[in-house]
Amino acid sequence: MEWAKDIINYYRRRWSIETLFGDLESRGFNINKTSVKNPEMLQNLLILVAIAFCFTFIMGLAKPLFKDILPKIFRKNRLKSYSVFHINHRLLYKK
Repeated sequence: MEWAKDIINYYRRRWSIETLFGDLESRGFNINKTSVKNPEMLQNLLILVAIAFCFTFIMGLAKPLFKDILPKIFRKNRLKSYSVFHINHRLLYKK
């Protein structure tokens, strides 16, 4: 039990990493569907995705500015389950 706090902290970190990969893959940029085979091209793609991710994440921090719009895009009871990136991604691409 002496390691319980460490285990809890590692588990929390794991879920933040899982959220990041989810945002990069299936809930955001869909890089899992790329067919790039050339390592240099893949490296360039990942650099661009990282820059776009940072931009989108920073814009997502402005969530309070969109408090009137958010209920039109997300269900209120699920808003806390979305990452900052995912919220802004949906705001940017709302049709």
